[in-house]
Amino acid sequence: MLSNSVFLGDVVKRVKNKVDKNNTDLIYYIGGEHFDNGEIIISRKGVIKESTIGPAFHMSFEPGHVLLMSRNPHLRKAGVVDFSGVCSDVSYVCETKDETKLRQRFLPFIFQSEKFWEFAEANKKGSTNFFLNWSDFERFEFTLPSIQEQDKLTEILWAANDTKETYKKLLYLTDELVKSQFIEMFGDPVTNEKGWDERPFSDTCDIITGNTPPRANVAYYGNFIEWIKSDNINKHNTILSEAAEYLSEEGAKVGRVVSSGSILMVCIAGGLNSIGNIAIVDRDIAFNQQINALVPKSYETWFLYYMLLMMRPSIHEATNKALKCILSKGQLSNVEAIVPPEQQQKQFALFADQTNKSKLELEQSIVNLKNTIKVLMSKNFG
Repeated sequence: MLSNSVFLGDVVKRVKNKVDKNNTDLIYYIGGEHFDNGEIIISRKGVIKESTIGPAFHMSFEPGHVLLMSRNPHLRKAGVVDFSGVCSDVSYVCETKDETKLRQRFLPFIFQSEKFWEFAEANKKGSTNFFLNWSDFERFEFTLPSIQEQDKLTEILWAANDTKETYKKLLYLTDELVKSQFIEMFGDPVTNEKGWDERPFSDTCDIITGNTPPRANVAYYGNFIEWIKSDNINKHNTILSEAAEYLSEEGAKVGRVVSSGSILMVCIAGGLNSIGNIAIVDRDIAFNQQINALVPKSYETWFLYYMLLMMRPSIHEATNKALKCILSKGQLSNVEAIVPPEQQQKQFALFADQTNKSKLELEQSIVNLKNTIKVLMSKNFG
């Protein structure tokens, strides 16, 4: 061990404050679906009273705590919260032991460093649902900058992250602009005050449920085609993010594959908040059973995407909450939606596509800032 190196367990502790989720004043909870891969801040959350979260959700956290997901380290789920709530015992609630040695505001950047996740990958346990115990994370060894260097780095890193968040807000406002154009042209798709023709999705789209090729056959997994999971579909990205896992050519033959122009929708999740999350497919991909694909027959892809965004309440109404928030293929097929004439759809799709080019520039700026943060961490962290 180098003189300027420490083990995580020397400077960070796991906070284990248990609460009864059925008898608490706390409002929010965080499940695995609320982490955004590689992000410093956990901003999404669920409402306890509206959820079906299980008994394992009994660990409380406070603003400033850093949550570290112990499952599937390749997803890189860790971040700081600015609200109180509960999480399950597979999310470790973390804080520094001594602020004079390690700043709490510096901690989330340690958890999102390349070196940390390389260590996690090398030390994960399990055969399919990989995990690390807290005692495993405690053995992570890293170079600890001086407190003066930490303060300087923290200021720079948070400034870069704040700028990134500003760009994300601009992305949101751009989406709102497109939604406004949609409303102007087609009205509210739920109330259909303009009297467009309405048909169930079974008539207007091919609906395909994804699957998982048998894990026992390792030949099904490789690097031929991306295998999309619900983590790749979140509210921040219009287009699917890159999958962490790929299928082989043989695996693709037994998997479910769709092409560019389709839309993927999360239909199985731990909380209602994630049901109905959608993303546009811009390349050939495979996907798992938590997702339904809508392959449009009577829609322009951009029109269908924004219509689905505004139909989320209707989508949620069709969900079987008694079965842990599952929207089956049959239920989705029966949801009725407006079908305006093709020419109007094309006109809107052209506007949405042009606007998306501006979004792509913002998204590239976000990627550049993420890379800047990574470079700063690699140079100063170890």
